[in-house]
Amino acid sequence: MGLYKIVVADDESKIREGLVNLFPWNNLGFEVVADFSNGHEVLDYLDMHKDVDVVLTDIQMPDINGIELSEALLEKDIRVIFFSSYQDFAYAKAAITNHVFEYLTKPIKYEDLVSCFNKLRTVLDKEAESKVFSSQKTEASFAPSTDKIDLVKKVLKYIENNYRKCSLEEAAGDVFMSPSYLSTVFSKETGITFSEYLQKVRMEHACDMLKDPSVKQYQIASLVGYDNPKNFSRAFKAYFGISPQDYRARHFSKTEDSPL
Repeated sequence: MGLYKIVVADDESKIREGLVNLFPWNNLGFEVVADFSNGHEVLDYLDMHKDVDVVLTDIQMPDINGIELSEALLEKDIRVIFFSSYQDFAYAKAAITNHVFEYLTKPIKYEDLVSCFNKLRTVLDKEAESKVFSSQKTEASFAPSTDKIDLVKKVLKYIENNYRKCSLEEAAGDVFMSPSYLSTVFSKETGITFSEYLQKVRMEHACDMLKDPSVKQYQIASLVGYDNPKNFSRAFKAYFGISPQDYRARHFSKTEDSPL
């Protein structure tokens, strides 16, 4: 997974700059993408950038304070962490009401910040994994049979046009599906795996090319997706039970023997 994105808000510039520049965010799986001196600027930024995961904000700020900011973010899929110089019951109550992830007090201790963001990363990782799993289940559950057939047809065409350099991941990207879902649907609809079908297409094209004496064997290997001619020869023999050289020789032998 990539780095989770943080926005920092505090009207005290030295504290804000210290949080942004002196803390090893990347080591914990986060990156600071922006910092502001008040909540209004944060909301403006979030309206334009939908990929922010966390807002780390002071409570007491001009314009829109941290509590008002957390209220505005209740409907967004963004974690909020408070920090403040005051241990006030009203602030703690607001943190609970607005589903704030953590309430840290200034001066913020290094170990408290590490502990907080380690816990947060664990939560975000689990949520991300759950979303991927849910997405795959949704794809599998709600794609009609005809849609699956159309999907496989598109993939077959993609393989035919790109067999030299082709992978399950690239094919899945072409049809906007996850590789694991595509692999399952492809096998179910065709009766063979994606890799088996790709191999079949490559070997069929190799056979056609071997019938052309002007095309060298090492060229054929490259044209059907093998960087190493020896690997191509080995794969060809495993597939057909005969080497490319023998296949070519037999083909031209039959051609010479056939009547005009």
